[in-house]
Amino acid sequence: MFAPTDRSRRRVLRWATRHAARTGGSLQVLVDPADPPPEPGPATTLVQLLARTAGDVVSRVLSPLRRSSACALARELAAAVAGARLLVVPQSLPQLPALVDMLTEPLVAVPDRPLPRPDACVVLALAPWTGPEVIGSAFETAARYGVDLRAVRAVEGLGDADAAERSCEDDLAVWRITRPEVGVDVEVVDREPLDALVHGSRDAQLVVAGRPARGRARDLLAPSPTADLLRLSACPVLVVPPPGPPRHAWSARPGWGSPH
Repeated sequence: MFAPTDRSRRRVLRWATRHAARTGGSLQVLVDPADPPPEPGPATTLVQLLARTAGDVVSRVLSPLRRSSACALARELAAAVAGARLLVVPQSLPQLPALVDMLTEPLVAVPDRPLPRPDACVVLALAPWTGPEVIGSAFETAARYGVDLRAVRAVEGLGDADAAERSCEDDLAVWRITRPEVGVDVEVVDREPLDALVHGSRDAQLVVAGRPARGRARDLLAPSPTADLLRLSACPVLVVPPPGPPRHAWSARPGWGSPH
């Protein structure tokens, strides 16, 4: 996780700690030496916060980032987490869009809100082109959390809701077999994709979406909701990248996970 010195640090650390405890992982904290010192108060230093909130984490490592300018932060973070299972950052991080584009590892953006209920569902942003890596991550997370999965498909205007629901059931069929312990609810809604996902985030503990990988030309015509979802979601958002390195080409690349 990346822990900048602002009010979101406590939220990010608590979410990352709870996730690590529930999934059997360890926690590495990346700190920015360029951050200003925190204001005086109880448990304001990172060491104090770790002592109070990360007691159940198996391994804790403080790793300072080395960067020469603010614009280099996203590149430094991307290099620092290469090979990690997950990077956790605050929703308010200014470099979040650039970081999502650069990463080959999944990323979670945590809003500055109280932790969601541990029994709340996991929401999957399910589009016709959602990749198996996104669906698999949603099922795996729901299984480890011991909660249900809600797959949301947005069908706007004259879209065929019945056909969309059948398509969703087909997309999820293999994962229902491999993860039978996960209860699944398919929700086909007549809304814009972003509105549907933001609405779904209000009673969820995590939204799982794919990283946009359709190419810049298509994004100009039909922008992905993922970037706005990262800013507006009421709960943490897990962005799962497609296999391989990030693509910045103008051509489309099928398989990303957010509906549109």
